[in-house]
Amino acid sequence: MTLLGTGPVSGVGAQLREAFDLDRNNRLMALANMLWGAGTGVYLPIWPLHLERLGAEPAIVGMLLGMSSALGILVSIPAASMATRVGWKRTLVVGWGFGPVGTLLCAMADRWEGVIPGIICMALVSLCGPAYLAYIGGAAGGRNLPRVFGVMGASITVGTVMTSPIGGVVADGYGMRWVLLLSTVFYTASFMCVWWLDDLDHRESARPVGSHPLVPEVPPEGLLIAMNRAWMGYMALLRERTLWRPVAGLLAMIAAAQVGVVLAPAWLADAHGYTRSHIGVLGSLEALGAITLNVVLGQVASRRGTTMALVLGAGLTMLGHIALLEASWWPIGAMAYLLRGGAGTFHWIGTGAVGAILRGLPGSSNGRTERGFALYYMAEGAVLATSTMLAGLLYGWWSPGPFIVSLAGFSLLVSIAMVLRTGWWTGRYPFGRERPSGMARIGDTI
Repeated sequence: MTLLGTGPVSGVGAQLREAFDLDRNNRLMALANMLWGAGTGVYLPIWPLHLERLGAEPAIVGMLLGMSSALGILVSIPAASMATRVGWKRTLVVGWGFGPVGTLLCAMADRWEGVIPGIICMALVSLCGPAYLAYIGGAAGGRNLPRVFGVMGASITVGTVMTSPIGGVVADGYGMRWVLLLSTVFYTASFMCVWWLDDLDHRESARPVGSHPLVPEVPPEGLLIAMNRAWMGYMALLRERTLWRPVAGLLAMIAAAQVGVVLAPAWLADAHGYTRSHIGVLGSLEALGAITLNVVLGQVASRRGTTMALVLGAGLTMLGHIALLEASWWPIGAMAYLLRGGAGTFHWIGTGAVGAILRGLPGSSNGRTERGFALYYMAEGAVLATSTMLAGLLYGWWSPGPFIVSLAGFSLLVSIAMVLRTGWWTGRYPFGRERPSGMARIGDTI
Protein backbone atom coordinates (compact mmCIF):
# COMPACT_ATOMS: atom_id res chain seq x y z
CA MET A 1 0.00 0.00 0.00
CA THR A 2 1.58 3.29 -1.06
CA LEU A 3 0.85 6.76 0.18
CA LEU A 4 -1.69 8.86 -1.67
CA GLY A 5 -0.10 10.41 -4.72
CA THR A 6 3.12 8.38 -4.54
CA GLY A 7 2.12 5.33 -6.52
CA PRO A 8 -0.68 2.94 -7.38
CA VAL A 9 -3.31 2.22 -4.76
CA SER A 10 -3.82 -1.39 -3.74
CA GLY A 11 -6.34 -3.34 -1.67
CA VAL A 12 -9.73 -1.82 -0.86
CA GLY A 13 -8.77 1.57 -2.28
CA ALA A 14 -7.93 0.05 -5.64
CA GLN A 15 -11.20 -1.88 -5.71
CA LEU A 16 -13.21 1.25 -4.95
CA ARG A 17 -11.31 3.18 -7.58
CA GLU A 18 -12.05 0.44 -10.11
CA ALA A 19 -15.73 0.25 -9.10
CA PHE A 20 -16.32 4.00 -9.68
CA ASP A 21 -14.03 4.48 -12.67
CA LEU A 22 -16.03 6.70 -15.08
CA ASP A 23 -15.13 9.22 -17.74
CA ARG A 24 -16.25 12.87 -17.65
CA ASN A 25 -19.50 12.31 -19.56
CA ASN A 26 -20.58 9.33 -17.51
CA ARG A 27 -19.79 11.25 -14.33
CA LEU A 28 -22.10 14.00 -15.57
CA MET A 29 -24.66 11.37 -16.51
CA ALA A 30 -24.38 9.95 -13.00
CA LEU A 31 -25.15 13.42 -11.62
CA ALA A 32 -28.17 13.66 -13.94
CA ASN A 33 -29.24 10.23 -12.70
CA MET A 34 -28.88 11.31 -9.09
CA LEU A 35 -31.08 14.37 -9.64
CA TRP A 36 -33.57 12.26 -11.57
CA GLY A 37 -33.59 9.76 -8.71
CA ALA A 38 -34.23 12.64 -6.31
CA GLY A 39 -37.20 13.75 -8.40
CA THR A 40 -38.56 10.21 -8.55
CA GLY A 41 -37.88 9.35 -4.92
CA VAL A 42 -39.77 12.35 -3.60
CA TYR A 43 -43.10 11.07 -4.97
CA LEU A 44 -42.86 7.46 -6.22
CA PRO A 45 -42.95 5.63 -2.84
CA ILE A 46 -46.30 7.25 -2.02
CA TRP A 47 -47.61 7.49 -5.60
CA PRO A 48 -49.96 4.45 -5.33
CA LEU A 49 -51.46 5.95 -2.16
CA HIS A 50 -52.05 9.25 -3.96
CA LEU A 51 -53.83 7.47 -6.80
CA GLU A 52 -56.09 5.75 -4.27
CA ARG A 53 -56.87 9.13 -2.68
CA LEU A 54 -57.78 10.43 -6.13
CA GLY A 55 -60.46 7.71 -6.29
CA ALA A 56 -58.71 4.87 -8.15
CA GLU A 57 -59.55 1.26 -7.24
CA PRO A 58 -56.66 -1.26 -6.91
CA ALA A 59 -57.17 -2.56 -10.46
CA ILE A 60 -57.18 1.04 -11.76
CA VAL A 61 -54.02 1.78 -9.76
CA GLY A 62 -52.32 -1.20 -11.41
CA MET A 63 -53.49 -0.01 -14.82
CA LEU A 64 -52.21 3.52 -14.25
CA LEU A 65 -48.87 2.29 -12.92
CA GLY A 66 -48.49 -0.03 -15.89
CA MET A 67 -49.62 2.54 -18.44
CA SER A 68 -46.23 4.23 -18.63
CA SER A 69 -44.49 0.94 -19.43
CA ALA A 70 -47.17 0.01 -21.95
CA LEU A 71 -46.86 3.34 -23.75
CA GLY A 72 -43.08 3.03 -23.58
CA ILE A 73 -43.38 -0.06 -25.79
CA LEU A 74 -44.92 2.05 -28.55
CA VAL A 75 -42.03 4.52 -28.60
CA SER A 76 -39.18 1.99 -28.36
CA ILE A 77 -38.73 1.42 -32.10
CA PRO A 78 -39.14 5.13 -33.06
CA ALA A 79 -36.72 5.93 -30.23
CA ALA A 80 -34.03 3.72 -31.76
CA SER A 81 -34.53 5.32 -35.18
CA MET A 82 -34.41 8.77 -33.60
CA ALA A 83 -31.18 7.94 -31.76
CA THR A 84 -29.61 6.66 -34.98
CA ARG A 85 -30.79 9.54 -37.15
CA VAL A 86 -30.44 12.64 -34.96
CA GLY A 87 -27.82 11.44 -32.49
CA TRP A 88 -27.65 10.24 -28.92
CA LYS A 89 -27.47 13.57 -27.13
CA ARG A 90 -30.24 15.24 -29.12
CA THR A 91 -32.52 12.29 -28.41
CA LEU A 92 -31.64 12.46 -24.71
CA VAL A 93 -32.45 16.17 -24.56
CA VAL A 94 -35.85 15.68 -26.22
CA GLY A 95 -36.88 12.66 -24.13
CA TRP A 96 -35.51 13.97 -20.83
CA GLY A 97 -37.53 17.15 -21.19
CA PHE A 98 -40.83 15.29 -20.93
CA GLY A 99 -40.07 14.41 -17.28
CA PRO A 100 -40.67 17.81 -15.65
CA VAL A 101 -43.65 18.41 -17.93
CA GLY A 102 -45.22 15.12 -16.80
CA THR A 103 -44.90 15.77 -13.06
CA LEU A 104 -46.19 19.32 -13.53
CA LEU A 105 -49.31 17.98 -15.24
CA CYS A 106 -49.82 15.38 -12.50
CA ALA A 107 -49.57 18.12 -9.87
CA MET A 108 -52.58 19.83 -11.46
CA ALA A 109 -54.84 16.74 -11.30
CA ASP A 110 -57.75 16.55 -8.84
CA ARG A 111 -59.04 13.11 -9.95
CA TRP A 112 -57.24 9.98 -11.11
CA GLU A 113 -58.34 10.64 -14.69
CA GLY A 114 -56.42 13.91 -14.55
CA VAL A 115 -53.04 12.22 -14.12
CA ILE A 116 -53.29 10.44 -17.49
CA PRO A 117 -51.75 13.32 -19.53
CA GLY A 118 -48.85 13.44 -17.07
CA ILE A 119 -48.39 9.67 -17.29
CA ILE A 120 -48.29 9.96 -21.09
CA CYS A 121 -45.55 12.57 -20.84
CA MET A 122 -43.60 10.39 -18.42
CA ALA A 123 -43.96 7.52 -20.88
CA LEU A 124 -42.42 9.68 -23.61
CA VAL A 125 -39.26 9.83 -21.48
CA SER A 126 -38.76 6.32 -22.93
CA LEU A 127 -37.59 8.08 -26.08
CA CYS A 128 -34.29 8.32 -24.19
CA GLY A 129 -34.02 4.56 -23.72
CA PRO A 130 -31.85 3.34 -26.60
CA ALA A 131 -29.86 6.60 -26.77
CA TYR A 132 -29.29 6.60 -23.01
CA LEU A 133 -27.94 3.07 -22.91
CA ALA A 134 -25.89 3.52 -26.08
CA TYR A 135 -24.45 6.80 -24.78
CA ILE A 136 -23.33 5.24 -21.50
CA GLY A 137 -21.80 2.32 -23.38
CA GLY A 138 -20.06 4.64 -25.83
CA ALA A 139 -18.69 6.85 -23.07
CA ALA A 140 -17.54 3.79 -21.11
CA GLY A 141 -14.91 2.95 -23.69
CA GLY A 142 -13.34 -0.37 -22.77
CA ARG A 143 -14.62 -0.39 -19.19
CA ASN A 144 -16.63 -3.33 -17.88
CA LEU A 145 -20.25 -2.62 -18.87
CA PRO A 146 -22.14 -4.49 -16.11
CA ARG A 147 -20.02 -2.60 -13.57
CA VAL A 148 -20.59 0.77 -15.30
CA PHE A 149 -24.34 0.22 -15.52
CA GLY A 150 -24.38 -0.92 -11.90
CA VAL A 151 -22.78 2.38 -10.90
CA MET A 152 -25.37 4.23 -13.01
CA GLY A 153 -28.18 2.44 -11.21
CA ALA A 154 -26.58 3.28 -7.87
CA SER A 155 -26.32 6.96 -8.85
CA ILE A 156 -30.08 7.12 -9.38
CA THR A 157 -30.79 5.64 -5.98
CA VAL A 158 -28.43 8.08 -4.26
CA GLY A 159 -30.94 10.81 -5.07
CA THR A 160 -33.81 8.60 -3.99
CA VAL A 161 -32.23 8.07 -0.57
CA MET A 162 -32.03 11.82 -0.01
CA THR A 163 -35.58 12.72 -1.00
CA SER A 164 -37.86 9.76 -0.17
CA PRO A 165 -38.35 10.80 3.49
CA ILE A 166 -39.03 14.38 2.39
CA GLY A 167 -41.89 13.39 0.10
CA GLY A 168 -43.95 11.71 2.81
CA VAL A 169 -43.49 14.59 5.25
CA VAL A 170 -44.39 17.23 2.64
CA ALA A 171 -47.43 15.21 1.52
CA ASP A 172 -48.74 14.87 5.08
CA GLY A 173 -48.13 18.54 5.85
CA TYR A 174 -48.90 20.37 2.61
CA GLY A 175 -50.42 17.92 0.16
CA MET A 176 -49.23 15.87 -2.80
CA ARG A 177 -49.28 18.83 -5.20
CA TRP A 178 -46.23 20.36 -3.51
CA VAL A 179 -44.48 17.00 -3.64
CA LEU A 180 -44.97 16.82 -7.41
CA LEU A 181 -43.81 20.41 -7.85
CA LEU A 182 -40.66 19.59 -5.90
CA SER A 183 -40.15 16.60 -8.18
CA THR A 184 -40.45 18.93 -11.18
CA VAL A 185 -37.60 21.07 -9.82
CA PHE A 186 -35.32 18.04 -9.49
CA TYR A 187 -36.22 16.77 -12.95
CA THR A 188 -35.43 20.18 -14.44
CA ALA A 189 -31.99 20.21 -12.79
CA SER A 190 -31.38 16.71 -14.15
CA PHE A 191 -32.34 17.92 -17.63
CA MET A 192 -29.73 20.68 -17.40
CA CYS A 193 -27.01 18.09 -16.69
CA VAL A 194 -28.02 16.20 -19.82
CA TRP A 195 -27.88 19.46 -21.76
CA TRP A 196 -24.20 19.82 -20.77
CA LEU A 197 -23.16 16.38 -22.01
CA ASP A 198 -20.73 16.17 -24.92
CA ASP A 199 -22.08 15.00 -28.26
CA LEU A 200 -20.23 11.70 -28.63
CA ASP A 201 -21.83 10.61 -31.87
CA HIS A 202 -19.38 12.29 -34.19
CA ARG A 203 -16.54 10.32 -32.60
CA GLU A 204 -18.02 6.99 -33.66
CA SER A 205 -16.18 5.24 -36.49
CA ALA A 206 -19.37 3.81 -37.99
CA ARG A 207 -21.56 6.88 -38.10
CA PRO A 208 -25.22 6.27 -39.10
CA VAL A 209 -26.25 8.09 -42.24
CA GLY A 210 -28.01 11.37 -41.60
CA SER A 211 -27.42 11.31 -37.84
CA HIS A 212 -25.08 14.31 -37.72
CA PRO A 213 -25.46 17.79 -39.22
CA LEU A 214 -22.31 17.28 -41.32
CA VAL A 215 -23.71 14.09 -42.88
CA PRO A 216 -26.31 14.58 -45.64
CA GLU A 217 -29.81 13.27 -45.07
CA VAL A 218 -31.04 10.20 -46.91
CA PRO A 219 -32.70 11.34 -50.16
CA PRO A 220 -36.39 10.49 -50.63
CA GLU A 221 -35.65 7.79 -53.22
CA GLY A 222 -33.37 6.08 -50.72
CA LEU A 223 -35.90 6.11 -47.88
CA LEU A 224 -37.36 2.70 -48.73
CA ILE A 225 -33.88 1.21 -48.92
CA ALA A 226 -33.01 2.70 -45.52
CA MET A 227 -36.25 1.39 -43.99
CA ASN A 228 -35.61 -2.05 -45.46
CA ARG A 229 -32.09 -2.11 -44.03
CA ALA A 230 -33.41 -1.09 -40.62
CA TRP A 231 -36.04 -3.83 -40.78
CA MET A 232 -33.41 -6.40 -41.76
CA GLY A 233 -31.29 -5.18 -38.84
CA TYR A 234 -34.13 -5.82 -36.39
CA MET A 235 -34.81 -9.25 -37.88
CA ALA A 236 -31.12 -10.16 -37.65
CA LEU A 237 -31.11 -9.26 -33.94
CA LEU A 238 -34.27 -11.26 -33.30
CA ARG A 239 -32.54 -14.31 -34.77
CA GLU A 240 -29.57 -13.94 -32.42
CA ARG A 241 -30.10 -16.74 -29.91
CA THR A 242 -26.93 -15.60 -28.16
CA LEU A 243 -28.82 -12.42 -27.25
CA TRP A 244 -32.39 -13.49 -26.63
CA ARG A 245 -31.98 -16.75 -24.72
CA PRO A 246 -30.30 -15.05 -21.75
CA VAL A 247 -32.58 -12.02 -22.09
CA ALA A 248 -35.60 -14.32 -21.65
CA GLY A 249 -34.32 -15.34 -18.22
CA LEU A 250 -33.57 -11.72 -17.30
CA LEU A 251 -37.10 -10.64 -18.25
CA ALA A 252 -38.56 -13.46 -16.17
CA MET A 253 -36.63 -12.15 -13.16
CA ILE A 254 -37.88 -8.62 -13.80
CA ALA A 255 -41.48 -9.85 -14.07
CA ALA A 256 -41.29 -11.74 -10.78
CA ALA A 257 -39.82 -8.70 -9.06
CA GLN A 258 -42.35 -6.21 -10.44
CA VAL A 259 -45.38 -8.21 -9.31
CA GLY A 260 -44.20 -8.11 -5.71
CA VAL A 261 -42.72 -4.62 -5.59
CA VAL A 262 -45.18 -2.25 -7.19
CA LEU A 263 -48.02 -2.26 -4.62
CA ALA A 264 -45.98 -2.67 -1.45
CA PRO A 265 -46.85 0.88 -0.26
CA ALA A 266 -50.57 0.14 -0.57
CA TRP A 267 -50.10 -3.12 1.38
CA LEU A 268 -48.27 -1.39 4.22
CA ALA A 269 -50.91 1.34 4.44
CA ASP A 270 -53.92 -0.97 4.18
CA ALA A 271 -52.71 -3.97 6.19
CA HIS A 272 -50.41 -2.37 8.76
CA GLY A 273 -51.52 1.28 8.98
CA TYR A 274 -48.30 2.91 7.77
CA THR A 275 -48.55 6.65 7.06
CA ARG A 276 -47.12 8.39 4.00
CA SER A 277 -44.27 9.73 6.14
CA HIS A 278 -43.38 6.20 7.23
CA ILE A 279 -43.49 4.90 3.66
CA GLY A 280 -41.33 7.79 2.48
CA VAL A 281 -38.64 6.83 4.99
CA LEU A 282 -38.90 3.22 3.86
CA GLY A 283 -38.42 4.34 0.27
CA SER A 284 -35.17 5.94 1.35
CA LEU A 285 -34.04 2.70 2.98
CA GLU A 286 -34.94 0.76 -0.16
CA ALA A 287 -32.87 3.15 -2.24
CA LEU A 288 -29.97 2.81 0.21
CA GLY A 289 -30.13 -0.95 -0.19
CA ALA A 290 -30.28 -0.61 -3.97
CA ILE A 291 -27.20 1.65 -3.99
CA THR A 292 -25.16 -0.89 -2.07
CA LEU A 293 -26.44 -3.87 -4.02
CA ASN A 294 -25.97 -2.25 -7.43
CA VAL A 295 -22.29 -1.68 -6.64
CA VAL A 296 -21.69 -4.98 -4.83
CA LEU A 297 -23.62 -7.16 -7.29
CA GLY A 298 -22.08 -5.22 -10.18
CA GLN A 299 -18.70 -6.43 -8.92
CA VAL A 300 -20.11 -9.95 -8.58
CA ALA A 301 -21.30 -9.77 -12.19
CA SER A 302 -17.87 -8.62 -13.28
CA ARG A 303 -16.00 -11.37 -11.42
CA ARG A 304 -18.42 -14.31 -11.19
CA GLY A 305 -20.91 -13.74 -14.01
CA THR A 306 -24.23 -11.92 -14.34
CA THR A 307 -26.23 -15.03 -13.50
CA MET A 308 -24.70 -15.25 -10.05
CA ALA A 309 -25.41 -11.56 -9.41
CA LEU A 310 -29.05 -11.89 -10.45
CA VAL A 311 -29.60 -15.03 -8.39
CA LEU A 312 -28.23 -13.27 -5.31
CA GLY A 313 -30.50 -10.27 -6.02
CA ALA A 314 -33.48 -12.62 -6.34
CA GLY A 315 -32.71 -14.27 -3.02
CA LEU A 316 -32.54 -10.93 -1.22
CA THR A 317 -35.78 -9.78 -2.83
CA MET A 318 -37.52 -12.96 -1.70
CA LEU A 319 -36.41 -12.36 1.89
CA GLY A 320 -37.75 -8.81 1.58
CA HIS A 321 -41.17 -10.09 0.44
CA ILE A 322 -41.37 -12.49 3.36
CA ALA A 323 -40.54 -9.72 5.82
CA LEU A 324 -43.04 -7.38 4.13
CA LEU A 325 -45.91 -9.81 4.75
CA GLU A 326 -45.24 -9.64 8.50
CA ALA A 327 -44.27 -5.97 8.71
CA SER A 328 -46.67 -4.88 11.45
CA TRP A 329 -43.59 -3.91 13.48
CA TRP A 330 -41.85 -0.95 11.84
CA PRO A 331 -38.27 -2.36 12.03
CA ILE A 332 -39.42 -5.43 10.08
CA GLY A 333 -40.82 -3.13 7.39
CA ALA A 334 -37.49 -1.31 7.28
CA MET A 335 -35.64 -4.61 6.88
CA ALA A 336 -38.05 -5.64 4.11
CA TYR A 337 -37.39 -2.48 2.13
CA LEU A 338 -33.63 -2.78 2.53
CA LEU A 339 -33.67 -6.35 1.25
CA ARG A 340 -36.01 -5.73 -1.65
CA GLY A 341 -33.46 -3.27 -3.01
CA GLY A 342 -32.15 -6.43 -4.70
CA ALA A 343 -34.95 -6.06 -7.24
CA GLY A 344 -33.43 -2.76 -8.32
CA THR A 345 -30.32 -4.52 -9.57
CA PHE A 346 -32.04 -6.58 -12.27
CA HIS A 347 -32.51 -3.74 -14.74
CA TRP A 348 -29.08 -2.17 -14.41
CA ILE A 349 -26.86 -5.23 -14.18
CA GLY A 350 -28.94 -7.00 -16.81
CA THR A 351 -28.76 -3.99 -19.12
CA GLY A 352 -24.98 -3.97 -18.80
CA ALA A 353 -24.91 -7.63 -19.77
CA VAL A 354 -27.16 -6.95 -22.77
CA GLY A 355 -24.77 -4.20 -23.85
CA ALA A 356 -21.82 -6.57 -23.49
CA ILE A 357 -23.60 -9.17 -25.63
CA LEU A 358 -24.38 -6.59 -28.34
CA ARG A 359 -20.79 -5.40 -28.28
CA GLY A 360 -19.50 -8.97 -28.62
CA LEU A 361 -21.71 -10.06 -31.52
CA PRO A 362 -19.74 -10.83 -34.70
CA GLY A 363 -19.92 -8.44 -37.61
CA SER A 364 -20.89 -4.77 -37.55
CA SER A 365 -23.94 -2.74 -38.44
CA ASN A 366 -24.78 0.95 -38.18
CA GLY A 367 -27.35 1.48 -35.44
CA ARG A 368 -27.22 -2.11 -34.17
CA THR A 369 -26.65 -1.06 -30.57
CA GLU A 370 -29.61 1.34 -30.67
CA ARG A 371 -31.83 -1.27 -32.31
CA GLY A 372 -30.76 -3.93 -29.83
CA PHE A 373 -31.53 -1.72 -26.85
CA ALA A 374 -34.83 -0.68 -28.44
CA LEU A 375 -35.92 -4.30 -28.76
CA TYR A 376 -34.84 -4.99 -25.20
CA TYR A 377 -36.65 -1.89 -23.89
CA MET A 378 -39.78 -2.91 -25.78
CA ALA A 379 -39.68 -6.40 -24.29
CA GLU A 380 -38.93 -5.06 -20.81
CA GLY A 381 -41.75 -2.51 -21.11
CA ALA A 382 -44.21 -5.24 -22.07
CA VAL A 383 -43.10 -7.33 -19.09
CA LEU A 384 -43.34 -4.38 -16.68
CA ALA A 385 -46.75 -3.30 -17.94
CA THR A 386 -48.19 -6.81 -17.78
CA SER A 387 -46.69 -7.54 -14.35
CA THR A 388 -47.89 -4.23 -12.89
CA MET A 389 -51.45 -4.71 -14.12
CA LEU A 390 -51.40 -8.31 -12.87
CA ALA A 391 -50.29 -7.05 -9.45
CA GLY A 392 -53.26 -4.66 -9.35
CA LEU A 393 -55.71 -7.45 -10.20
CA LEU A 394 -54.17 -9.82 -7.65
CA TYR A 395 -54.21 -7.16 -4.95
CA GLY A 396 -57.88 -6.40 -5.58
CA TRP A 397 -58.72 -10.10 -5.32
CA TRP A 398 -56.43 -10.97 -2.36
CA SER A 399 -54.06 -8.35 -0.98
CA PRO A 400 -51.12 -10.72 -0.18
CA GLY A 401 -51.49 -12.26 -3.66
CA PRO A 402 -48.81 -10.22 -5.49
CA PHE A 403 -46.15 -11.13 -2.94
CA ILE A 404 -47.04 -14.84 -2.96
CA VAL A 405 -46.95 -14.97 -6.77
CA SER A 406 -43.62 -13.11 -6.80
CA LEU A 407 -42.12 -15.53 -4.28
CA ALA A 408 -43.33 -18.52 -6.31
CA GLY A 409 -41.86 -17.06 -9.51
CA PHE A 410 -38.49 -16.35 -7.93
CA SER A 411 -38.38 -19.80 -6.36
CA LEU A 412 -38.94 -21.43 -9.74
CA LEU A 413 -36.37 -19.27 -11.56
CA VAL A 414 -33.67 -19.64 -8.92
CA SER A 415 -34.27 -23.40 -8.80
CA ILE A 416 -33.84 -23.65 -12.56
CA ALA A 417 -30.63 -21.65 -12.40
CA MET A 418 -29.12 -23.53 -9.48
CA VAL A 419 -30.30 -27.09 -10.22
CA LEU A 420 -29.77 -27.15 -13.95
CA ARG A 421 -26.79 -24.80 -13.58
CA THR A 422 -26.74 -23.97 -17.30
CA GLY A 423 -30.52 -23.40 -17.21
CA TRP A 424 -31.79 -20.63 -19.41
CA TRP A 425 -28.50 -18.70 -19.28
CA THR A 426 -26.77 -19.90 -22.44
CA GLY A 427 -25.40 -16.60 -23.71
CA ARG A 428 -21.93 -16.96 -25.12
CA TYR A 429 -19.40 -14.42 -26.26
CA PRO A 430 -17.22 -14.88 -29.30
CA PHE A 431 -14.27 -13.52 -27.38
CA GLY A 432 -13.24 -15.09 -24.09
CA ARG A 433 -12.24 -11.71 -22.65
CA GLU A 434 -15.86 -10.49 -22.85
CA ARG A 435 -17.63 -13.48 -21.39
CA PRO A 436 -16.99 -13.02 -17.63
CA SER A 437 -18.69 -9.61 -17.84
CA GLY A 438 -21.97 -10.94 -19.19
CA MET A 439 -24.46 -13.77 -18.89
CA ALA A 440 -21.88 -16.45 -18.17
CA ARG A 441 -23.33 -19.78 -17.16
CA ILE A 442 -23.43 -20.50 -13.46
CA GLY A 443 -21.56 -23.74 -13.96
CA ASP A 444 -18.60 -21.83 -15.36
CA THR A 445 -18.53 -19.07 -12.76
CA ILE A 446 -18.80 -20.84 -9.41
